[in-house]
Amino acid sequence: MHSSRRQFAKGCLQIISTSSALSMLAGCVPGAMHKGPKLLSARTDAAGRHYVGAYSMDGDALIDIRVSERAHGMACNPINQAQCVFFARRPGSQLHLLDITTREHLRSIEASPGRHFYGHGCFSADGNWLYTTENDYENGLGVIGVRDACTLELVEEYSSYGIGPHEVHMMPNQNILVVANGGIRTHPSEPRKPLNISTMQPSLAYIDLDNGQMLGNYRLPYSQLGIRHIDISSEGRVAIATQIEAEAELPYGVKNLPLLATHRGEDQLQLFPAESYSWNRLRGYCGSIALADGVDHMNLGAVSSPRGGRLAIFDFSTQ
Repeated sequence: MHSSRRQFAKGCLQIISTSSALSMLAGCVPGAMHKGPKLLSARTDAAGRHYVGAYSMDGDALIDIRVSERAHGMACNPINQAQCVFFARRPGSQLHLLDITTREHLRSIEASPGRHFYGHGCFSADGNWLYTTENDYENGLGVIGVRDACTLELVEEYSSYGIGPHEVHMMPNQNILVVANGGIRTHPSEPRKPLNISTMQPSLAYIDLDNGQMLGNYRLPYSQLGIRHIDISSEGRVAIATQIEAEAELPYGVKNLPLLATHRGEDQLQLFPAESYSWNRLRGYCGSIALADGVDHMNLGAVSSPRGGRLAIFDFSTQ
């Protein structure tokens, strides 16, 4: 089956407000419609109605489709970037396929019985398959759905080798999936209630997509440091954003845990060094993470902190 580089001190975070960060992120999201950068996003309006679509940098809606559930992440087919899928936010049950060139809503599908989506997914390198993170919620198991990229129909399932799989990416030039297993068990009957904080086991898992077998599974030294969002550079470095799930249960004296980590084949995940002052400003919570690939930006990345209202720029050249 299937520009010039900004200078930062090494090993440091530069924290800026989210409002001033927007101009830095312009053009980072791929788009195939017309010329110029596009923003692909899910949104909810003031009346609580949910939408997915593509927008110009001036804020004009180029395609804006109302959907019944709040969406979270999206992925574009690497072969046909006009083909984009939006993923319902946990415990959502829908996927939405859009063509952002023709501005068509091609189809929506529902999760299998006993499953819900976790808000992320990715395409295979050849564009034929879509991999979705899902919850087998009665058994409390993480699942990777293997779907036909055109129909979105499920053709196979693999274990995620953890609980609560969230963001996934393909390793560059390899048929290997990297999975951020958040570690928290939930159930749709109480969707925002964590059921296993004291025993959660977040991990970064590598899966061979030729057979669904696990190639590696890595954990951080603190089990309440949840792994949710990741990004991968073209050279295969995995950057990991984490969230403190239960600060009161952390070891005595541990209050300012590093919230970023990297991995590139080491025996252990590498925690990112920074001063306690930097971590405090992020309020124990990192959201989306993105690496700036290319010769001029090889060692730079950015991570959002919705709770802190900040965007952290980091340089991992010393990792």
